[in-house]
Amino acid sequence: MKKIQLKKLELTNYRNIPFASYEFDGNSKIIGENRIGKTNTLEAIYWLLTDKLLDGSSDVAAIKPLSDTKLEVRVKATFVIDGKQITLEKDYKENWVKTRGTTNLEMKGHTTTCVYNDVKQPTLTAYNQLLCEDFGFTQDAKTKVDFMQMLVNPFYLGNLGESKDWTELRAFIVSLIGDVSDEDIAKANPNLSIITNELRTVGGRVDQLKKQYSGTINELETQITGDDSQIKLLEETANPTDDEVEVAKKGIQDHQDKITMLKGNDTIDVASNDIANKIRDKKLELSQLINDDLKKANENPVKTELSGKLNGLRLKQSELNMKKQDISFKIRTEDYNIKTIQRDISNRTNRRNDLIGKLKEIDSKIANPEVETECPHCHRPYEEKDLEAARENRKVAFEKEKAIIIDDGKKNKEAITKDENDLAEAKKRLESLNEDLKRIESEITSKGSEIEKVKADLELQSQAVEFKNPKIEPLQNEIAKLEEDYRKSRDDFAKGIQDKNQLIYDEEQAMQPFKEVLANRDYYERQMARLEDVKKNKTSHERALADVEQKKELLNTYNFTKLRMLDENVSKVFGKIKFALIKENINGGFDAICKPYIYDTFKEESTTTSWKSGSKSERVVTGIAIVESIKKVLGLPNLPFLFDEGGEISSDTFATRIKTDSQLICVKIADNIMNPIVQKI
Repeated sequence: MKKIQLKKLELTNYRNIPFASYEFDGNSKIIGENRIGKTNTLEAIYWLLTDKLLDGSSDVAAIKPLSDTKLEVRVKATFVIDGKQITLEKDYKENWVKTRGTTNLEMKGHTTTCVYNDVKQPTLTAYNQLLCEDFGFTQDAKTKVDFMQMLVNPFYLGNLGESKDWTELRAFIVSLIGDVSDEDIAKANPNLSIITNELRTVGGRVDQLKKQYSGTINELETQITGDDSQIKLLEETANPTDDEVEVAKKGIQDHQDKITMLKGNDTIDVASNDIANKIRDKKLELSQLINDDLKKANENPVKTELSGKLNGLRLKQSELNMKKQDISFKIRTEDYNIKTIQRDISNRTNRRNDLIGKLKEIDSKIANPEVETECPHCHRPYEEKDLEAARENRKVAFEKEKAIIIDDGKKNKEAITKDENDLAEAKKRLESLNEDLKRIESEITSKGSEIEKVKADLELQSQAVEFKNPKIEPLQNEIAKLEEDYRKSRDDFAKGIQDKNQLIYDEEQAMQPFKEVLANRDYYERQMARLEDVKKNKTSHERALADVEQKKELLNTYNFTKLRMLDENVSKVFGKIKFALIKENINGGFDAICKPYIYDTFKEESTTTSWKSGSKSERVVTGIAIVESIKKVLGLPNLPFLFDEGGEISSDTFATRIKTDSQLICVKIADNIMNPIVQKI
């Protein structure tokens, strides 16, 4: 490893230094009062080597002489490289041109001339290339870390870590120590392979995977709380006893048997039909007798015609009376049907009001669901998030119950609508029947008037000898009596139908309480089947929760493993000097950083003090220690370290704590020394 030392320095017109010449012998301090050019001397050496100022800027205009900026600036130095001497020189000059037609001078840019061993170099690049060749290193093109600044400025790397270009320093450090891949972590701990596999699905984002795990855990915990609420609600389902169920089954069977018996009775009006048949037969017999009479009365065709007409009118009147009785029966039946429908509408309306009451009660429970506020076993109060989850799950259960009520209400409403439509149709039919009845009664009256008129006409046509069969009148009387019997029979049949329907309705109503018992048992059995499903879901959710919680714990192990392995890699290169290359963020993932910790060379270990918080002397010591480690890895030469903080570093620190073979050149304030001098440390 080459050792490069500064032996001689000459400055001309450098800022506040008109001219100065210095000799250096090993570790040196530039001492003197304030504002006499000590730091400017140090900065001139830095500019000669790096083309930068100590703060890392390229503000070459800052090196101009304060007295007259038109003067040429020159920095010339002699270095010894393992016994070989080289001379470096840089000249800076502004180009001042007289404006045409005036005496005014105008600056038209500037030139910097680089001289290497008294040979002017064509470019700064050529100058730097010769420097690197003689100093014995090559700038790595893969990194933006400036090796020359790093080798001469103890603050360079630490300040770079605090700048906007910290990622360049991190990439450089990682290239030295080697990054820790997921494959390395899985190899170190095979149990973490499941984590490294899942990290690939989220692009390696630890925070995103942790957020995903946390979200899944919260979701599963909410589901489990919901399962518990549903289980409690389902377990509270009322269950009729077996005795109650058996009584209900027997009660239903008894009532159904009675209904079957009632419905099995004749629904055909046999008696009325028999009477109607007799009436028809008697009328045929009457018609035959009248026809025979008419034949005998052939000698009076007018009377014959009138008698035939009278007979026809009487038959027509008889038919109308039969129709009237049929319509009257239908009117009574339709009237009963209307009353039955109205009764059903009334019952369903009451049912609707009951459902509305239940719905209001459920809405009240949804708006303010009551949940247990403490554990029933240990009486530990539940956390608010758990209470909120329990309330939400109770709401879900009540919403399902509400949906059942709403569905029941919809069906009830549909039934009411159907009943109302049926009622309207029945009323229309009744109105039509009443109109038919009025029409037929009108026709009967009309036929009666016609009969009386024909009778009067027959009386006028009566002959001295009248042929009339003595059987006709008794037969007519018999027919009249049968017609009256027919009307009474139809009335009795209609009343019987109404009575039977009422009995069937009463039996159906008496069955309802028993049906409700069986419906409650059926509902209970369905709820119990659902309860088993919910318990299975809860078991599945608990297993999934345990699995995700284990993965989350493994992710924490992954984090610790990666931190540990990175620290191990850092220690392989930097010993006990520590770099923070990653830090855990608020989301549980990692953010890339690059911050060295202050190194205590006396104890030979890093402190917990960050670079930014360290004192200037601590940063000098730490910066040199970091560079020394890098030089060993990359085989870089020992260039002089330049720093402005010599006054803050004790002689003991120079002697024992700064461990380097490089030349140290620093600045120290000394009163009563008007011109800077170089003093050996």
